[in-house]
Amino acid sequence: MFRASKPSRSRAVGYLLHQGILEIRAMSAARTVLSTDEGADPGSPYETDYLARIQLIADVCHEFAPVLMNDNRGDREEAAADALSYRFEVTVPEGRRWMRARLAELGEEYRDLLGPDPA
Repeated sequence: MFRASKPSRSRAVGYLLHQGILEIRAMSAARTVLSTDEGADPGSPYETDYLARIQLIADVCHEFAPVLMNDNRGDREEAAADALSYRFEVTVPEGRRWMRARLAELGEEYRDLLGPDPA
């Protein structure tokens, strides 16, 4: 019987960090917002102004790099889970949409990794 593996929180953190850097580089070079398929709000500067979007992604990702530097896998997974949970809780709705959309790219098992939106 096939059973889906538990998604790695450190893999999720690494993927968000990697995608964030790529998107920031692309937007800074093109000086435009990358097209998004995450239900963008046309009234939000985070989704219409490339500098605001860069700031949003940088804010979401800025605490992720130290998580990946932990040599102990168990500690790294715990730190990654804490970082994902905290960032998802404190970021704006546009940041939560970005996180969810990028994690969905990793696969079905990552789609619901973050749980429900905070109230």
